[in-house]
Formats: sequence, structure tokens, C-alpha cells
Amino acid sequence: LYYSDNNTISGNTANDNFYYGIIIYNSDYNRITGNTVNNNWSINQRTGIFIYISSDNNIVSGNTANNNTYYGIYLNNNCYNNTISGNTATHNTLYGIYLNDNSYNNTLTGNTANLNSEYGIYLNDYSDNNTLSGNIVNDNGIYGIHLIDSNDNIILGNTALNNVTSNQQRGISLSYGINNKISGNTANNNTFYGIWLKGSNNNTVMGNIANDNYWGIYLENSDNNMVSGNNVNNDAIGVYLSYSDNNTISGNNATNNYLLGFYLVYSGNCTITGNIVNFNSDGMFLFHGDDNMISRNTASNNTNKGIIIHQSDRNNISGNLINDNIQHGLEIDEWSDENNITENHFYFNLNYTIYLTDTCWRTIISKNIFVSETENFIIGAGRDTIKESNYYGVIPPSFVVEIIDLSFSPTEFVLTINVSSQVTFLQVSNFSTQMWWNGNLIFSNDIKYIGNNLYNVSLTPIFVEPNDDPILLNMTVKAAYHNSKYYETYIAVEQVSSPNFLFIEIKDQ
Repeated sequence: LYYSDNNTISGNTANDNFYYGIIIYNSDYNRITGNTVNNNWSINQRTGIFIYISSDNNIVSGNTANNNTYYGIYLNNNCYNNTISGNTATHNTLYGIYLNDNSYNNTLTGNTANLNSEYGIYLNDYSDNNTLSGNIVNDNGIYGIHLIDSNDNIILGNTALNNVTSNQQRGISLSYGINNKISGNTANNNTFYGIWLKGSNNNTVMGNIANDNYWGIYLENSDNNMVSGNNVNNDAIGVYLSYSDNNTISGNNATNNYLLGFYLVYSGNCTITGNIVNFNSDGMFLFHGDDNMISRNTASNNTNKGIIIHQSDRNNISGNLINDNIQHGLEIDEWSDENNITENHFYFNLNYTIYLTDTCWRTIISKNIFVSETENFIIGAGRDTIKESNYYGVIPPSFVVEIIDLSFSPTEFVLTINVSSQVTFLQVSNFSTQMWWNGNLIFSNDIKYIGNNLYNVSLTPIFVEPNDDPILLNMTVKAAYHNSKYYETYIAVEQVSSPNFLFIEIKDQ
């Protein structure tokens, strides 16, 4: 079609041509559906279906474009708002589907681009604002999906598996792209990278699965990106950052990786928060990484260490749960200076809780909970180390339970109870309790939180006669990071001549 609009090309076979199977040149609003365009060949960019120079608003759907010398389906030079859906583009010598040179606002959905010699789907040279969703790009020679110099694209819900045959195999690859969203994709079993970003800033990598690769998610020279809610399991390294600053790594699950859950190399000012890095060889490793915030992560049951800080300065390690690691909970070594270790929970790390080498200067270790059956809390002194307000014990801290107010009437007894941590700086979170009054379970809706660690407890009135035994109120209290506690008190309320006058006595609190 040459400068021709509103046509339908459907159900044709265009195989074994020297140049193209189907070409659309500067033509709009056409429908190309259900055609077979295979084995079109030449030494110069020969393609199954070629959409060229300002061809807009076309629908290319349900076609088969296999075994072509260069590309299965090719959009080039200012083609926009085209829909490429449900096509099969396999075994092509270069790429299955290729968008180039300002091809923008196109939708690629539900295509299969497998077993191409290089890329399954390739966007290049300012191919912006495109949506790639629900495509299958498996077993290609180099990359499943590759974007270069392309911005503001949405890569959603695609499957990129087993891209394995060359030396740079990647499931999804983004080079020098800005504001792209890579979300909900599966990028497994690729020889090197599940998802790879290079020189790419302000992108979002969210909710993907990148398992059984060497690197699950890899950022190189890429800044200000959001990597959130991904599963990166059974890789060598779950998440790897190299010379990448100001990134947010949050809510990811990096489990059972045989080297590291997270590895940051020469990467600074990153926020690493709310992640799970369990059952790896090492949980998290900062190498020459400065000014990072590492908070509210769980680093548990790693074969070696939970978190390693190596030649890295001014990092804030705060509010993490670091437990049951075989060697150390936290290792700070080799001239790592001015790091702040505060309000973490170190439980039952087998060798040492914190290993601190003598070359590290001015480490602040404050308000942490150290629990170790062997009492190997902090090994090594560092230089000018500050240790203050930490809890050290062989079991976790418990609670302080106090009745601070009582109100009695003929129809209701109300007690106000304060439940606080044994450790003054530790908040009580995920609190739960069971209470019994005279051996009867108190219903949960009769226990109401009123703020500031205070609970109002409503009791059915039970009066005692003079010299009778008081009534037992007992409870079991549980919360995160605490040892559970059993508490009991006895209450005697005597109702005398006036039905509105009560005599109150508390015994054996």
C-alpha cells in the first residue's frame, strides 16, 4: 500500500519474496489481519510486514511472520498509534518485532516473538509512549525485549524466558531510557539478566518476577529509579546496583539466591526499605556505597551474613530485623566510617551479632535489641565507637503491664491498662492479648485500644462478700519482637448497704 488508506489485507500468503511480504508506506487506517508472510529474504533489511514513514492508526493482527531474513514485523520512521496484536513472529534472522525512529504511541499486545536470532521485540531511537503488554518473547538469541533511547513506554505483563544463546542474554533490557514502567512481567531462566537497566533514569520496575537468572534485576549507571515489589529468587544475585545513585529499592523479595540477595557497588544515596533478603548466601552487601538508608528490611537465615558494610560511609541502618544468620548479623569492615546502627532487632545470629573491625571509625550503635544465647553481641571495638541505650539479653525483652485506672458501677467494671515494653525506646507493635475474668474469656470487643499504649477493659460486675476471696483477672500479652508475658491480678469489689456505694480492694498485683 502506497499512500493508501482504509484498506483491508486479510488471509493472504506472501512467502519467499526477495524484499517484503507486505509493505505499507505512508498509509493510514488499514487492517492487516490473518496473513502469512514467511521466508522473505535479502541482504538488506527484508521483512515480513513493513510499516514505513508516517503510517498511522493501522491494525496489524493475527498474522504469521516467520523465518524472514531481518524482521518479522517492522515499524520505521514516525509511525504512531498502530495496534500490533496477536501476531506470531518467530525464527527471524534478527528481530521478531521492531519499532524504530520515532515510532510512538503504538500498542503491541498478545504477540509471540520467540526463537529469533537476536531480539524478540526491539524498540529503538526515540520510540516513545508505546505499550507492550501480554507478549511472549522466549528463547531469543540475545534479548527478549530490548529498548534503547526510548522513553515513557509501558512494559506490562510480558513473559521473557530462556533467552540464552549469546553472551549477553537478557529477559528485558532498557538502555538510556527515561520514565519507562516495567511492571508485572516474568523474566526467568535467562542466562545472565532477568531485567537490565543501563544509563536509564527515573524508571519504575515494579511487581515483576525475575527468577533463575544470574542477576535478577541489574542497574548500571542508572539513577532515580524505583525498584519495588519484585520477586528475585533462585538467582545468583537478586538485585544488583553498580554506580547507580538515588534509587529506591522497596518491598522486594530476594530469597534463595546462591550468592547475594542485594549487592550495591559504588552506589549511594539509595533507600533500601521493606525488603526480604532471606535464605541467601549473604543477605545484603554494600561495597563502596555511601549515604544509603537501609530500613525496615528482614535479613534472616542467610548462610553467611545478614548485612555487610564494606568500605562504605555514613549509611543509616535502622529498624531492620536481622536474625538467625549462620555467621554474623551485621558485618562492618575495612574503613567503613560514620555509619549509624539504630533501632534494629538482632535475634539469635549464630556466630556474632555485629562484627566491627578496628579500622572502622565513629560507628554509632544505639537503641538496638541484641538477643544471643551465647551472648556474642558486638565483636571488635572499631575507633571512637559510640554504644548507647542498647538492650542485651539471652531472650527478647518482655512487657510492663500496669492497671492505671479503675471504674466500678453495678452494671460495669472498667479497667484502664498500660502495656509498654520492658525497653523504654521500643514500641509495642502487632499487639495481641487474651484475658480471662473469673476463668471466663473476655471477648475482644470488650478490650479497646484508646491510644498511648492504653487499653480499656470492660468486665461483667462480680461482687464479693466481706472476707471472700477476690476475683482473678489474668492475661497473656504478645507483640512483635517481644517475649510473651503472663500477668494476673486479683480484684475484690464489695457492694454494701447502698446499692450505689462500692468498696474496692486490689490484692496481690
